[in-house]
Amino acid sequence: MKEEHKVIFKPRARLIKILGEHLIRDNTVGVLELIKNAYDADAEKVELLIEGTRSPETTQVVIKDNGAGMDSDIIEGRWFEPAHGAKDDSKKRMQKSAKGRIPLGEKGVGRFAVQKLGKELELITRPKGKDYEIVLNINWKDFEDNSKFINEISIPYEKRPVKQFKDEPHGTFIRVKKARENWTKKDLARLQASLIRLRSPGIVDSEFDLTFICPDAPELENLNRSDILDRFQFLIECSVDEKGFVNYSYTERKGSNGKTKIKKSCDLWAEVRDKEKSSGNPMCGPFKIRLFAWLRETQNLKNFGITRDHLQELSGVSIFRDGFRILPYGDPGDDWLQLDQRRINVPASRLGNRQIIGFVELNQQDNSCLIDKTSREGLQENQAFFDMKSLVLGCVSKLEQECMSSRKKITKTQTKKDKMESTIEDLKKEIKDLQETSKKYEEFRQKEEEESKKEITEQKPKEEMVVIPKEKLDDFEDKYTAVCSSLKEYIESEGENREVFLHLVGMGLASERFSHEFERMVFSVSEAAQNLRKKYGPDDDITKIELFTKALKNEVRLMSAMRYIKGSPQEGKTSVMKILNLILMIYQDEIKQANIQIQIEGKGITTRMPDYSVAQILNNIISNAVYWLSTKSQKDDRNLLIFFDEEKNSLLIANNGPTLASNIKSNLFKLPFVTAKTHGRGLGMFISSEMLSLYTGKISVIDSECDKRIDGIGFKVDFPKL
Repeated sequence: MKEEHKVIFKPRARLIKILGEHLIRDNTVGVLELIKNAYDADAEKVELLIEGTRSPETTQVVIKDNGAGMDSDIIEGRWFEPAHGAKDDSKKRMQKSAKGRIPLGEKGVGRFAVQKLGKELELITRPKGKDYEIVLNINWKDFEDNSKFINEISIPYEKRPVKQFKDEPHGTFIRVKKARENWTKKDLARLQASLIRLRSPGIVDSEFDLTFICPDAPELENLNRSDILDRFQFLIECSVDEKGFVNYSYTERKGSNGKTKIKKSCDLWAEVRDKEKSSGNPMCGPFKIRLFAWLRETQNLKNFGITRDHLQELSGVSIFRDGFRILPYGDPGDDWLQLDQRRINVPASRLGNRQIIGFVELNQQDNSCLIDKTSREGLQENQAFFDMKSLVLGCVSKLEQECMSSRKKITKTQTKKDKMESTIEDLKKEIKDLQETSKKYEEFRQKEEEESKKEITEQKPKEEMVVIPKEKLDDFEDKYTAVCSSLKEYIESEGENREVFLHLVGMGLASERFSHEFERMVFSVSEAAQNLRKKYGPDDDITKIELFTKALKNEVRLMSAMRYIKGSPQEGKTSVMKILNLILMIYQDEIKQANIQIQIEGKGITTRMPDYSVAQILNNIISNAVYWLSTKSQKDDRNLLIFFDEEKNSLLIANNGPTLASNIKSNLFKLPFVTAKTHGRGLGMFISSEMLSLYTGKISVIDSECDKRIDGIGFKVDFPKL
């Protein structure tokens, strides 16, 4: 006999404690949640008081605002109904408050912040337009009884004549007592930093004023943002629209020599999107971003009036929604863009997380797909988030490209080395002078001891002689400190370059082993497919296997052509046309998919360079051309032009894709590595140039001013003759 039953969830009272502990990470997050609630209530003024921090039992956190307050309907309804969803509904309808604010909260779990902050809660609220206030007291310990269910615990509240809000027509007062954790000086400093970063620096909001009072640490009460942003070295300000098109201005300060400023625009989404996964517009909405950057060399920072410690405190890229920061983006150590990891490959041309102070500013109305995590920390990592992240990284790349020329002048390794060696020579000279001065002083001291019977007033020269060595010692200490600083920076720079090359060597060794195994397995699969066809006759699946193995064989041919052979290669003929056709065959699918039209003129040339070197050079040029042509919006106008010059034994490969910025063009074949690609390393062209130089060859960038056949950008390769 079939019986149907129904059951409902019966949450235990301790669920409140569990939610508070797991939804709110720490005290800082808890306080920020309550401040956001005040903003949602249209508060213009919020006062935060933290006192009695010597012991958790005496600690009190008080937040008072002049917001709209809560009446009994809200208290009994929304406040005591976790996950009520009223704010979420308002967001979806884009319903604004009386002051035009869209709610910051959406999950209906923010009230658990008070449970996280302490064991007892006192809440007093005066609703707007009412002559009474509501008083509510909760002892959260009542919810820690494992035997009780939530609905078994009732919480009384009272309406009383106005007492707390006699001088204010409305507002809410929250006092949390008996902290669950000790508030250390470090915790308070972290809270101060979060309060400073709470609002976007680009928003001057006279309708939301936050005051912090902390008697135990009055030096932390100042919430004024540092003027470090006014002392930037490099600055890029970007406005990205809903299609991923960016308009940006780049500004560079050169100490006391003024500023340089340029404005540009481009289709950023075409450059950064994953072409295999995305064909339309980005899933995120429009946003703005400002990135302030510095080179971290001590002397350079000193020129701009800041220190490494100063920069370290505020570095990172923060996200602000409707003017309020979304945690934890921008927190110390939160490198959500992986800028430091990205910089490992090309440290001289990338910017790390510790070099940038950034602000991404977006609004909820245009970015409804960027949704908060339930933990109140961060955004859900959906496609909209990843698209926004790619566009932000694209803006970082634009900043890196624009400041490249200046960075090369400032951070050139040899310059650092020369400076260090020069400082060491100065230090050696200073030591020698100091030794001579000390020797003279010792002789003078011995002489004075012999004449010790003289009047003390006659010993004035001795006092003067004492001062001279002290000044010399001070000067010596300064020069010693300068040498240590220069040496440290030089070692850091050399270490970064060493990491890059070791990483590449490791990849090369791994790929060489892989290519041998890969080649063996591909031909085994191909042979097995042929045997299957002989045994079973025509079959669609076998045909697919044969097509795939054919494509893999092409990859093997390319790897074979690039495989390095130890020792000096024998002089011989390498057909550049033959290698070119091989490379074009490898990229035939990408070329077809991007609708790229190819035109080849000339009969081809030969060179004494080994085939693997020629293959690597042509592969770099062709792969870059295919990549940039595929980003071009006009799909019917993508051309790859190839010209052989038999007389000069040169090859010109041109495409009508995006042109190169002048700073990229002038540094393309030099160290440090330069790239215009968001995820590129900038190694290809440098390696190509180095390979050619070994055989007295040359590669150069050509544009329409140099050759009228070019509409875009071209690379001319002068191959060494036989």
